[in-house]
Amino acid sequence: MLECRLRLVEILTFVCGFLGSIVGEVFAMDESFRKEEPLSPRFHKLGFWLVRIVIAGFGGALAVLYRVQNPIAALQIGASAPLIYMGSSKRYKA
Repeated sequence: MLECRLRLVEILTFVCGFLGSIVGEVFAMDESFRKEEPLSPRFHKLGFWLVRIVIAGFGGALAVLYRVQNPIAALQIGASAPLIYMGSSKRYKA
């Protein structure tokens, strides 16, 4: 029973981290809708969404690895994942 509860907590933590990671894109889309502007062309590309899903998975995994027990903290860690990725990708450019 305890093992099942621990797995459920890890799944919830992962999902919160995952959702936190994509919330920035949701806000960007919402801003376009409110301004009645067309969506950025990046939102129409499959490659963009595949990369975002991988980064969101990284955000969820990061929240689980930190052993976060608070869903809000997991959302915040997930939201930081794109920033961590952007910072590390700029650092390692040739």
